[in-house]
Amino acid sequence: METSPTELSIVSKLSRKMLAIANNANEGNQKERRGALLHFVDWLHFKPVRVMILSLFFVHICASTYLCTQVNTDFDMENLYLKRSPLTEISRKMQKFVLEESFVVNFALESMPSFEDPAVRERFAMMIHDLENIPLFGMGEKGTTLWTKEYELAISFWGEDDGLWQPEELLKNYKEYGLDRKFITTTYVPLRGSSIAQFLFSG
Repeated sequence: METSPTELSIVSKLSRKMLAIANNANEGNQKERRGALLHFVDWLHFKPVRVMILSLFFVHICASTYLCTQVNTDFDMENLYLKRSPLTEISRKMQKFVLEESFVVNFALESMPSFEDPAVRERFAMMIHDLENIPLFGMGEKGTTLWTKEYELAISFWGEDDGLWQPEELLKNYKEYGLDRKFITTTYVPLRGSSIAQFLFSG
């Protein structure tokens, strides 16, 4: 069946009218949305509204700052569980008998003490003793990892000999006794050879 030119013209006019109606509807919706947004922006610019928003902002900042000062910073494993959790008591016992709530602190001596001098060795030993026995925090001798203790034990076979503490002899014996090299750094001095320049220990 063939369509006459008159029918095509009518269909074309109807299509244009429908498109025009749809466009008008879209423009109307956009104007309504834009109008509502502009009304909201105008409302925000009212002085009482601005004062209220700023007041709420400052109240929020003050409340947040205050609550931050109330945070319990005494963190331990018990804080990981609910107050009535059965794991709380288990955690408390584990900290007391296993972990003892200790913290490992690493120390570094930038310059090697003159350990060939017995008075220096004695002063250093007293310092370590005081460190190991700090009230509430010290764990005694078992809490310190210090290579000089191992060295003293290793050379005790030879008896007291200050020559074993001479810088060059000290490094030589340190290597021969298989002590851990991670605790020391060495330096080379012409005519004297290598020696320990710095060392680390933890307690």
